[in-house]
Amino acid sequence: MKIILSEYSSGFSDYSYILCNELSKDININKLVYLTDKNNIYIKKINSRVKVVKLFNCFAADDRHKKGSILWLFNRGLTTLLNCIKRNKYVRKEKPDTILIQSTLVLFDSYFLKSLRKITRVVLTVHDVIAPTKSMEWSMKSLKRMYENADLLVVHSETNKKQLIEIFKIQEDKIRVIPHGVNSKFLKYDKNECRKQLNILDNKKVFLFYGGIRKSKGLDILIKALKGIDCILIISGNLPYGESFEEYRKLILENGIRTVEYIKFTEDAFRDILFQASDYLVLPYKEFYSQSGVFMQSIQYHVPIIATDVSSFKEFINKYDIGFIAKPNDQSSLRKVILNAITIQKDYEENMNQAILENSWEVAGRLYAETLK
Repeated sequence: MKIILSEYSSGFSDYSYILCNELSKDININKLVYLTDKNNIYIKKINSRVKVVKLFNCFAADDRHKKGSILWLFNRGLTTLLNCIKRNKYVRKEKPDTILIQSTLVLFDSYFLKSLRKITRVVLTVHDVIAPTKSMEWSMKSLKRMYENADLLVVHSETNKKQLIEIFKIQEDKIRVIPHGVNSKFLKYDKNECRKQLNILDNKKVFLFYGGIRKSKGLDILIKALKGIDCILIISGNLPYGESFEEYRKLILENGIRTVEYIKFTEDAFRDILFQASDYLVLPYKEFYSQSGVFMQSIQYHVPIIATDVSSFKEFINKYDIGFIAKPNDQSSLRKVILNAITIQKDYEENMNQAILENSWEVAGRLYAETLK
């Protein structure tokens, strides 16, 4: 069986390289090709059974064009169009049994997938049932068309499957649920040593807000909810291009919150320290139609989770009893849940181990291999 895995967005390359390594273990896959972009920093971690092809061009550096400008839009549109053409041409030449697409641009692949299906079976991993940011690159109509033009859709939770069925009227038998994948290994450090590296020298509760700082993720609500609570908030993540952290900094000062801030891309090694210094990961999202990779990373590090009732957070937290759920976009509810979490002394180790066992990369890789047959 010959499989091509295609992905040209650095936002998913940390997922794709692990999936490639897992798929390469399957004896039924005698050739596995990974199509990726030229700036993929994870290529060196891919094992030798996977053929890596740096096929795709990257967008121009953000500082070259103002976001939303004609040049910015033209660069992204043209780059993606050429990448779609390159991918389809490569598939036409190689004639794989299946192509597994990890990320794409809806604007073009709502059409390009249809022609791709004439060459091979198309399986699309739907990481975001609805993208977390509004953009001219997609609409609900184009999303529906893209989903309909794939042979099979993979989602990471039953909640996301339900969203595809209810929002986009996708047939149930066209959807497979495969867990996102959780790593069980990481460099283990002493919590106090991690806190020292972050200059946290007292024994307070530490909450972690981690990942891209988009408005829909509710950092503003979290800051307000923490007012008067004796704790430390770690904020680590990138801002969308062109946006400023100043509005959050103003809220931090107004509400008297003690913070540790790393407003930039986080290397994997530093992520180890951030999570192991924390008592809880907090995901105060206002809306969400995905299965969060950050959520799964928290399971990896055995850090319990406080999240709002959006997407599949409640599904996983209730199933494994690994945290607490608050109402979305509700400062009072989030504050109440945080105060409750602080007072509860609980060992989550056994529950986290069970969650890792059932959602491991080994499980995800096996289910993907079965789906691709």
